[in-house]
Amino acid sequence: MRHRERILSAVRRWPIARPVLWPVGVLLLVTASVAAAASATPPATKLSVEETIGFRETIKIGKWLPVTVTIRNDGAPVRGQLALQLSTLSEGYPRPYTTTLSQPIDLPTSSRKRYTFVVMFRDFTHPLVIRLMDRDGAPIYAREIDLRTLTSPDRLVIALSDEPALDSLAAVTPGKAHVVYLPLEDLPGRWDGLDAVDLIAIRNVSLAPLRPEQMQALQQWIARGGRLLITGGPNWTHYAHPAMRELMAVKVTGLVELARFQSLEPLTGVISSDEVRLPILRTEIVGGEVLAQEADLPLVAMQRRGRGVVVFVAFDPGRAPFTHWDGTAALWRALFRLDETPNYWQLRRELRETFEETWIAQALQLPLLSFPSHLLIALFLILYTSTIGFCFWRLGLMRVSRRETWGLLIISLLAFSGAAHLLFRERHIQQDALLFEVSAVDVIPQSQFAEIETHLAILSTRKQAYDIRLAGQPSAWLQIVPPAVRDLQLDWHLQTDGGLTIEETFVPSWGVRVFKGRGMTEFPLESRVLQEADSVMVRITNKTGFTLRDCWLWRGPRIVPLGDLDDGEMAEGILTLAPEELLRGTQQARWERDLAHEMFKGREVADLLRRAIVERALQEALRSNAAWQKQVMFIGWLDRPLVALSVWPGQIGAHRATLVRMRLTL
Repeated sequence: MRHRERILSAVRRWPIARPVLWPVGVLLLVTASVAAAASATPPATKLSVEETIGFRETIKIGKWLPVTVTIRNDGAPVRGQLALQLSTLSEGYPRPYTTTLSQPIDLPTSSRKRYTFVVMFRDFTHPLVIRLMDRDGAPIYAREIDLRTLTSPDRLVIALSDEPALDSLAAVTPGKAHVVYLPLEDLPGRWDGLDAVDLIAIRNVSLAPLRPEQMQALQQWIARGGRLLITGGPNWTHYAHPAMRELMAVKVTGLVELARFQSLEPLTGVISSDEVRLPILRTEIVGGEVLAQEADLPLVAMQRRGRGVVVFVAFDPGRAPFTHWDGTAALWRALFRLDETPNYWQLRRELRETFEETWIAQALQLPLLSFPSHLLIALFLILYTSTIGFCFWRLGLMRVSRRETWGLLIISLLAFSGAAHLLFRERHIQQDALLFEVSAVDVIPQSQFAEIETHLAILSTRKQAYDIRLAGQPSAWLQIVPPAVRDLQLDWHLQTDGGLTIEETFVPSWGVRVFKGRGMTEFPLESRVLQEADSVMVRITNKTGFTLRDCWLWRGPRIVPLGDLDDGEMAEGILTLAPEELLRGTQQARWERDLAHEMFKGREVADLLRRAIVERALQEALRSNAAWQKQVMFIGWLDRPLVALSVWPGQIGAHRATLVRMRLTL
């Protein structure tokens, strides 16, 4: 303190020191504040980010594709969020809306992690934006990727091979096909990540490194219509791995030399090359169909897996003479039949799915208010008028106290008001929002999988932003633009963190937001169809782990009830239908309504919702599938939903129904 006083007194005695010390003091204060700010700012991150769009920068419009972001952190630990943003322009909406997909990230020092998204690319108009933010939302990294710089072929072929020896697969179609060689570790672990792939070829590699989710994604992709080619190679032990045996219709026992391949000529229409002794895989057929063989050695075998197909060729097409033989390309075209070039005008029209085309549109047309029975209303009114009339009659009597009569009247009014509130209360009026969830489980015959399509809508009675938490299937979601939304903000955010959350979904007063999800799940529903003359017998065995309620068989104007099917139970039904009954086109417009009315004759909201779903399912089968006359459809209802849903904030009412259907070809 004394030292400070000496300095101040010295400054006062020396006047010239004041103009010198004041700037020095200010400079010292500024320097201290800058140093404090620098110490509060986190150290610069040392991140290296690598993005992979589609398959080696190859994408297809209108298909789900993987987007992989690999991040290496050589600096301080980083925690935050990784987000993908893609703008979409929808028909009937004046400006593009943004879809944001995000995942939490945790990058310790000296770590390297890979994050995968599955994205639907609808056009090339808007860039894909990748952002990395810390926990406070501050940007760490951002990049815009111009989709017009990426490759977009008509057909996409993925080759899993130890060397680039399958270029001949580019001739699988007359259109523009592109062969992408992919390491096993880059194969997507979700079925929708393979949605854009037309053909996958496996040559001389072991599937042992595949993770379980990759193997399941590959099997699901085949079941929903994928094409898998397995070719021969020099190392036959790769084909003896259990994962490979699970995919093939043959059992590989070794190698054998073969000099003649004339059995391929009927498939290719091209004369085989000169005799050259080549090693091929020696196999035993365990399923499927042999398309070509030489000296009891199968050369080409095919097996149907659900809607897809697995083809096995015992020779190596990456070796001479198959590398320069004209019949190689002809063989691929004969086996896979990808001659039709995609119609992109039709694809763009399909991508513009409107609200009226969803199942939610029919659900919202249902009467939401449930009215009490007429008998209950009549009894209530009789009691009410009798009681009130008795009270007024008492008022006319001179010997009765008016105070007691008015008290009795007030008590009667209060009692009847409470009874009316309990008996005739409509719960929908007291709720902040209504949630509609309509799901269809489309079972794929001759497989253990089923496709799931879910339509989700939230109808709010007031302006509110809601969070919708989803667990289970589906895994891929899109937004459907509702009608009359020119002034509505349609940006939406899908957060992945253990489950899926559609965050901060703004719904205007008496407005609606609609979403559509797709997924796949194991659903082993076994079937057997026997046809004799005009009768068809169908046997269904339920091994799904669920109870199927109110099951039916449908074909044309006929339905047959099967009742409830518990897990492990079997039911069968017989449909008898003359061929001329299927050709009465003038009556087809009434089939879905009449059959749905016969299935559901109640007036409850749940029955009305199911009836609307059945009508829509029958309409789709009759109008979108030309082969419906040769099919029988199984219809049932799950006893519990596949999708776990929770919505907050507010009091939310839910109407949910899950349809199970399976189309069986005669």
